[in-house]
Amino acid sequence: MSETQTLVLPGDEIKITSDPSQEITLGPNVKLAPSTSTNTNQSNEENDDDDDYDDDKLIPTTAGLLNVQQKKSTDIYFIESNTKRYTPQVNDLVIGTILGGFDTTFEEW
Repeated sequence: MSETQTLVLPGDEIKITSDPSQEITLGPNVKLAPSTSTNTNQSNEENDDDDDYDDDKLIPTTAGLLNVQQKKSTDIYFIESNTKRYTPQVNDLVIGTILGGFDTTFEEW
């Protein structure tokens, strides 16, 4: 088993470098890149969901270290990040204020 690490940022393109016959597993904070082809001749009914994504590109959703673990029958791509939940502090920039809210409840009759 081998492992490589690379620093990536959200929106970077990650090229899949493994053998095409090798199975790929996507871990946390990694998603398939949307397809860049613009084929407008086919109707939406004819397009498969698989055509909406590039098979050889991945996109990280958070900043961190890209880990590629190469095992016997599969390559595992995941982002290891050290992010935590946001905790507000004094003098933070405020971009909006919530003025009110309400619950949506349903009662059975």
